[in-house]
Amino acid sequence: MIEKNPEIGGTWYENTYPGVAVDTPSHFYSYSFELNPDWSHYTPNGPEFQQYLLRVADKYDLRRHVVFDTRVTACTWDEAAQCWHVEIQDANGTRIERANAVMNAHGPVNRGRGRRSRDSSPSRARRCTPRAGTTRCR
Repeated sequence: MIEKNPEIGGTWYENTYPGVAVDTPSHFYSYSFELNPDWSHYTPNGPEFQQYLLRVADKYDLRRHVVFDTRVTACTWDEAAQCWHVEIQDANGTRIERANAVMNAHGPVNRGRGRRSRDSSPSRARRCTPRAGTTRCR
């Protein structure tokens, strides 16, 4: 797993403003293998949900499978090798890792917006373009 932050939690790690909360009933917003019958609210607040994620990470020793402080900058499918070439960037630079599967959990609502053009479309949209046996996502 590749995580851009220094800790587990994604949106719930990053967003700590007053009143931040889950907008989905807690029983739907829990792992089926680690249900939490002790939620304080029907829709838990952000810090409570972040603590839930940290408890799950601790209980199942998940951090040993996570590369922290690292961003995925591109993914390319290699048809011949039947694997993904995942370009990642961290404090030491950029490198390519190979993977047999890629699951995107980028949380689009937790990122700031780029400049907008007059037509209100993002000036730097991400795209995936199929090309002769490969898919390049940038």
